Amino acid sequence: MKIETTTEFRAKLEKQIQYISLDKPKAAKNFKSAIFSELKKLKEMPYKKQAK
Repeated sequence: MKIETTTEFRAKLEKQIQYISLDKPKAAKNFKSAIFSELKKLKEMPYKKQAK
């Protein structure tokens, strides 16, 4: 499975990360890492997180 992130998604994510980093820079970095980690997992096993 291939997951493509749109320009709009990346722009919105970056705005959220900037907002979080105003108060907690480390939390913003962790949040960004977690998002991309989950996307990678989803790509590798797309049906694992499917609602039952």
